[in-house]
Amino acid sequence: MKFNKVFTKKMYNAHQEWLKDKTKGKRLDLSGANLVDMDLTDANLAWGDLRGANLIGANLTRSYLVEADLQGVNLSSANLEGANLTKAEVGGTNFTEANLTKANLSVMSLYGATLIRTNLYSADLRDSSLRGGDFFQANLSSANLTDADLSYASFTDANLSGADLTQANLVGVELCSANLTGANLTDVDLYMADLRWANFTDADLTRVSDLASARIKGCQFR
Repeated sequence: MKFNKVFTKKMYNAHQEWLKDKTKGKRLDLSGANLVDMDLTDANLAWGDLRGANLIGANLTRSYLVEADLQGVNLSSANLEGANLTKAEVGGTNFTEANLTKANLSVMSLYGATLIRTNLYSADLRDSSLRGGDFFQANLSSANLTDADLSYASFTDANLSGADLTQANLVGVELCSANLTGANLTDVDLYMADLRWANFTDADLTRVSDLASARIKGCQFR
C-alpha cells in the first residue's frame, strides 16, 4: 500500500482509529477521488466512503472493503484478487475487466453494477443478488453462487464451468452460449430461462425445475 496527496497516511490512520472507536478518528472519505493505478494492497477500507472514485487499474489485492460505499466507483481493470467486499454498496460500480479472483462478494447486491469480462474465478457470491446484472463474457468458473439470485441477469458467453449454483434463482436468466460444464445446478429454478447454445456437459441438474419452459435450442446436455 502506498500513499499520495489524495490518500494520505494521516487519513488512513484516522480511519483505522475510527473503526475501533467511532468517537475518535475520522471515517475515510475518498468520494470522487482520482486514484488511478493506486496501490491499495492489503488496505483496510471497511465502511469507507469511496463514492464516485476513479480506481481504474488500481491494485486492491486482499483489500478489506466490508460495507464500504463503492457506489459509482470505476474499478475497470482493477485488481481485487482475494478482496473482501461483503455487504459493500456497489450500485452503478464499473467492474469491467477487473480481477476478482477468489474475492468475497457474499451477502450483497450487485444490482446496477457492470461486470463485463470480469474475472470472478472461485469468487464467493453466496446469498448475493446478481439480479438483472450484465456478466457478458465474465469468468465465474468454480465460483460459489449457492442461494444467489441470478434472475433476469445476462451471462451471454460467460464461463460458469464448475460453478456451484445450488438453490440459486435462475428465473428468466440469459445463459446463451455460456459454459456450464461440470456446474452444480441442484434445486435450481429455470423458469423462462434462455439457455440457447449453452453447454451443460457433466452438469448436475438434480431436481431442476421448470426446464420445460426454458429456451433450449442448441443446448448440450451430455
